[in-house]
Amino acid sequence: ELKGDWRSVFRRLGAIEAITVEDVQRVAQNTFRRSNRTVAMIKTTDDEQQPTTAAN
Repeated sequence: ELKGDWRSVFRRLGAIEAITVEDVQRVAQNTFRRSNRTVAMIKTTDDEQQPTTAAN
């Protein structure tokens, strides 16, 4: 979050630099779970025609 005092970015650099690969992997495993995903398949119907030429 970057709002408020612009100098807060520099105060947070130490915390950002302290993030490890293991931290990122742990967060990714908790966030990107099979039970937490949504899959959508979008396709046109038969009555919708795709343009045959590029629009100008």
